[in-house]
Amino acid sequence: MKRTAYTPKVPDAATKAMVETVANAALADNTEVAERLAAQKAEQERLAADMATRLATLGDIAAQLAPLRQNASEEHARLQGLIDAANQAIARLQETAEDAQSAAEAAGVAGQAAQNQAAIALGAAQSAASLAEQASTLATEAGTQAGQAAAAGAAAQAAAGEAKAQASAAQTEASTAKTSAAQASTDATAAKASATQAGTDAATARTTATAAQTTASQAQATAAAASTKADQAAAGVATAQAKLTALEAAVTALQARTIRRATVVLPLIALGATYEQAVTWTTPMPSSTYQVEVVGGQGLIGKATTRVKAGSQTANGLIIQVTAAVLVAAGSVIDATAFG
Repeated sequence: MKRTAYTPKVPDAATKAMVETVANAALADNTEVAERLAAQKAEQERLAADMATRLATLGDIAAQLAPLRQNASEEHARLQGLIDAANQAIARLQETAEDAQSAAEAAGVAGQAAQNQAAIALGAAQSAASLAEQASTLATEAGTQAGQAAAAGAAAQAAAGEAKAQASAAQTEASTAKTSAAQASTDATAAKASATQAGTDAATARTTATAAQTTASQAQATAAAASTKADQAAAGVATAQAKLTALEAAVTALQARTIRRATVVLPLIALGATYEQAVTWTTPMPSSTYQVEVVGGQGLIGKATTRVKAGSQTANGLIIQVTAAVLVAAGSVIDATAFG
């Protein structure tokens, strides 16, 4: 938008020469102002370069943190694998302990059964020995009766022979009973030895079960330590993630800061006149609240004042007002810079 508050007549050659003489004198008298404006522009360029350097540095830091975050994730996965392996080992050891306990209980039952069988066999052997003694007593009595029968006479000879035969058979049965008793005693001794071995096996099984339980407890403690390390690693990952998030936010905030520049070429402005020039940014600013610096070129030093028109600043652009203190020649330049 352009608006001219005052439109002067085209000056003649003499007037133009006089105006240029006055302007050159004013320019010579305002060398200090020109140097100050040049210094301001140099400072602005330095600040822009410094900002670019900081953005590059922050990008490098973000690139360096990315492998750290990847390493932390891999370490967390490795520790999780150790925890899973420890849990599987605990499960296997628990099964081993249960099997050992079952074996110990079975061995205890077998030992008790063997002891019971040994006791039964020993009782049978004692009964057989008692029967053998009774048979021997009966045989002795039969022999006595046979002698008495022989003394009685020839009539009892046949009965005596039969009694002897019965006594001999009884003695044979007594010998057989003694042999059976000895075998039963041997079987009882073997059964007792088997029962003792079963008891030993049961004690060994109990010892194995105890060792398995101890190993399981140690594995569980190792798993707990691994879980603690995993928690610590997860906490470290969370801390690194938080720092990275904060850094990314800072980088985003710096990247969000925008700089827009525009150059305005002025027409001829008469003495005391005010000229308005609309400036439209090539890319809109994020909002309408941003800083603006308007700097006139050397052709405007001491000749005009520049400012942003009140209420004209928007995200898309603004209006610059130029008030000429003397005649401003056409082609003079104004640099407008916006900082978001």
